[in-house]
Amino acid sequence: ADASYRLTMHGGLTHDANGVTGNGSTGYMDTKFKDSDFAGQNDAGVAVYCRNDFASGAKALYGAVDSGFQGLRFLPDLSGTAYFSVFSSTGAGQTNSDTSGRWIHTRTGSTADKIYRNGSLFKANNQTSATNSTTANILLLAVDYNNGALKYQNSDANIAFFAFTTGLDDTDKVLLDGIIDDFNITLGR
Repeated sequence: ADASYRLTMHGGLTHDANGVTGNGSTGYMDTKFKDSDFAGQNDAGVAVYCRNDFASGAKALYGAVDSGFQGLRFLPDLSGTAYFSVFSSTGAGQTNSDTSGRWIHTRTGSTADKIYRNGSLFKANNQTSATNSTTANILLLAVDYNNGALKYQNSDANIAFFAFTTGLDDTDKVLLDGIIDDFNITLGR
């Protein structure tokens, strides 16, 4: 394992001033961070800025789940529905047709799984949390690492920012969104 959690690029990716963009069939990023590395299932989150609206379908921005679907995953446009979960086997769906945006996805309590988009609540999932994954799947970007197999490849997601989060309340999520936005404006993207 990489103690610094440096991203390892795999397959066809383009890395430039705009971030990292997948090629649609083989490109993904390994974060070296396992879903079991969070202190607990009720204090876990992911922030990701996707700059483009990529094609609808079974394509994940990130994922790490076991055979019981315990872990974290986000498919922003699975046939017109955004599907997400943080340590919940049932997950949640919300009508969505645009994959772009600053997405902040957290679980802060046993029934508090929320996803924000561009600083506003997108959907709250009040499903009871499950336990941390026992298989310790590694969280991957631009693909879902599902029970030891790569699934849901992205066509061309342009990921410009990514971070793991803990301890964020609803106010902190809005503040983090502003920081991500300011960061990307400063970089001219």
